[in-house]
This record gives sequence, structure tokens and C-alpha cells, in this order.
Amino acid sequence: MVGVPADTQVECSDIPAPAMVTATDNCDQNMEVGYYEQFIPGNDCYYTLVRHWEVADDCGNTTSASQVLYVTDTTDPSLVGVPANVTVECDAIPAVPVVTGIDNCDMNVAVSFNETATEGCPYTITRTWTGVDNCGNDVTSSQTITVIDTTYPVLHGVPASTELECDQIAPEAVVTATDNCTEDMIVSLDADTDYNECGFVFTRTWSVTDACGNTTTATQVINFVDTTDPIVTQGVPAELTIECDQDAPFYMPSFSDNCDDSLAMTAISGLNNVNACGYDIEWK
Repeated sequence: MVGVPADTQVECSDIPAPAMVTATDNCDQNMEVGYYEQFIPGNDCYYTLVRHWEVADDCGNTTSASQVLYVTDTTDPSLVGVPANVTVECDAIPAVPVVTGIDNCDMNVAVSFNETATEGCPYTITRTWTGVDNCGNDVTSSQTITVIDTTYPVLHGVPASTELECDQIAPEAVVTATDNCTEDMIVSLDADTDYNECGFVFTRTWSVTDACGNTTTATQVINFVDTTDPIVTQGVPAELTIECDQDAPFYMPSFSDNCDDSLAMTAISGLNNVNACGYDIEWK
């Protein structure tokens, strides 16, 4: 017989097609070569395939030949769907994708998953997938996610700047903060007072810093002014009429103010309605 290939070892995905074997004979010119295969089981990773060829001439003379294929699996599987490395904000971490395995022989590659993370800011998440075929050939692939935080916290409840009378009290404000990544943050308050002749300016500044050092501040300015006139609290007598040879009594009235504790008092007198029978004295 002509064309019988030699014994060989092949990958399970590279089994060649049966060879075209022919035969010659000294008498019979029209012989048909018979062929059959014999499967010899081994295990999931190894088996034997024996290919047999036989031919007989018209006189019953026979010849046979065989090729032994040692079928193995030494090829690692591959993984499909492993994403590329990426950098994301801490509130945009992608979901874990579905990664599958393909193999030259095993149609059901087992894929396992593991995830680890570092600490700090920024930090990294490492996602690792491992595929193993039924012959123990394996493949591993990873994705590194670099997690950053460049988003500033947001302050809530900061009141608007306003103007109050100097004897009013600034309303209390409850200021809170939220962040895309940090859950527990402490809001600090700093207050400053700047006095002037007619009042003062009260400035409240709130600030908050997230775990990555992003800081947000907000300020309320309260301008305390004095637009209220002082009032007379006591000592202003009622109008009175006296004889022209009498002395007009002198009174020291008391004043108060909503803001000023040191009022400057001046007395101004004047004559009005002067005539032959008398006159008016007006004190201010």
C-alpha cells in the first residue's frame, strides 16, 4: 500500500483527515482499499485513534497497514471578555463583566474570579479571571481599575448672606455635607467679627474635606446695621406754663438705643413766640 502515514502525536484540535491510501498488485489492477478507525479510550486528556487500511486482490491475498494517532491536549484555553485597564471616579466603578473561556478541546471551560483592592487615594482594584480546561491547562488574565476621587463634597444648608439690625441674633444654621465617595465627613465652622462705627460684619465659613483631600468651603456674611433711632426712656416733662419771673426748671432725660450703650446727649434750647406777654422756651 502507498500513502500510509507514520504514527504521530497530535493535539485534539489538530487531528488530520484520513490519508488517501492506494494499493498496487502484480496481477490485479483494480483493487479497492478498505478503511476503518479504532478508538481506544484513555482519559479526558489523552486517547488513541488507530486508523486501519486493508486491501485484497482477486486471489485473496491481503495486505493491511495502520497509523496510530496519540491524541493529547496541551493547549491552554483563552479568556473572552476581560476588559482593559481603566481609571474611573470612585462612584463609577464598573460592574464585574461576564468572562468566558474557550478551548481547542473542552467545550465547558471553568472560569473562576477573584478581586483584591488596595487602600488609599487613589486606590486600585485588581480583578483576576482564571480558566482551566478538563486537562488542567489554564490561563489567567487581569484587569486593573485605578479609582480616583476628583469630585468636591457638597455643602447643604448654608444660609444666604443677609442684613440684620445690630440687636438681632443670627439664626443658627445646620450645615451638612455629602460626597460621591466619602460617607462620614465632619463639617467645620469658623466665625469672624469685624466691627465698624455703625454695626459689625459677622462672617461664618463652613468647610468640609473628603477622604481624598477635596475641600469645599461656603460663606455667609451677615451685615449688622443700626437704622433704629434712640428712644427717650424717662425724664421728659410735660409742657408747663409758668410766670415770667420764675425760672424754668431743668430736666435730665434718659435715652436708650438698641445698639449703642454710650449715647452722646446734647441740650438745645430756644425762644419761640416772643411777645409782650411772654414767650415759649423749647428744649431739645
